[in-house]
Amino acid sequence: MPHKKVWECQLFSSTRNVQMVDFMFPGVDLNRRVEFRHRYVYGLEPEFSVEEYPAYICFSLRDLPKKKKDNLPDAFIGEMGLAIVSGAMRDLLQQFDLGQTRFHEMPLYEYD
Repeated sequence: MPHKKVWECQLFSSTRNVQMVDFMFPGVDLNRRVEFRHRYVYGLEPEFSVEEYPAYICFSLRDLPKKKKDNLPDAFIGEMGLAIVSGAMRDLLQQFDLGQTRFHEMPLYEYD
């Protein structure tokens, strides 16, 4: 009988995997942003509903070089420590036993 597949890595704990991508919430409510961060980082209950997720992600610097924007890795950490993965990485990760995990698709926009 085959063993369960397990994903174990330090991909999201290394500061070199941080990219200049920020999250925008509907209404730009600072309290909502702080609450989201605390609940996400510390795993506080209750679990997030889809309505509580950021509306979109965007580059957090205006003059970020095009080469950097066009070559984002398939998995990285954005502002607030939120893990961001590409569609291809999501498909790969779903082959492993990730425990309690959810993926939520969000558009990526330029800095405005």
